[in-house]
Amino acid sequence: MSEIKEQGFVKLLLDGSVATLHYLKAGDKILSLTQQGSKKVDLLKKDNSAKLVVNNDSTNIIDSKITINENKDDVKKLFDELLGLNFTHYKEYSDDLVILEMSIN
Repeated sequence: MSEIKEQGFVKLLLDGSVATLHYLKAGDKILSLTQQGSKKVDLLKKDNSAKLVVNNDSTNIIDSKITINENKDDVKKLFDELLGLNFTHYKEYSDDLVILEMSIN
């Protein structure tokens, strides 16, 4: 596996679709925000397995188990961190945000 940067973009390959997300690396996981009502979340609740392409390196596809973290304190902390880095799709905090915790080991 090639080196995964501290922040970047991840492509989530799930059920024939591709979603591109901002991420921050946290140990052996990468963390990203998404909306609770998204198709991604619905699919991951049924099967938490997905493939990841990190930083557009399509030669390095990672099989991942993904956990959905709905803890509002954790979500707000990640939101604030991403916003502080000016590295987020979401410019305003919303109660329907959740964290996708993607294993990368």
